[in-house]
Parts: sequence; structure tokens; C-alpha cells
Amino acid sequence: MRIRVVEAEFFSDGVSMARASCQLLRKTQNSDGNIWSPPNWDAPKPAELPPPTDPRLGIYG
Repeated sequence: MRIRVVEAEFFSDGVSMARASCQLLRKTQNSDGNIWSPPNWDAPKPAELPPPTDPRLGIYG
């Protein structure tokens, strides 16, 4: 997989008026040699999390 990130910013009279970003992905063949893979993520599953106790968390808190 190849990725290209493009960012643009529009200025008018020296003032930033708009910003944009885009990610372009292209599926490609893996190169020879070691292939990177992300490490295992050992975060708990949502069902294993305790319920929130902070009353500022809205209707679910």
C-alpha cells in the first residue's frame, strides 16, 4: 500500500481563508525483505471497561 498526503491552504490578502487535506491510497505489491506490521494492541474490549463515574460525561455518565 502506498500513501500520498496532499495539503493546501488558501490565502486572501495574507489571511488564511481555507485549508484542505487529502490522503491518496494505492494498493501495490509488497517489496522484498522484511514487511512492517503494527504491534499487537492489547487494549481492553469495550465490554470489559468499567462504567463511567464522572457526572460530567452526559447521558451515559
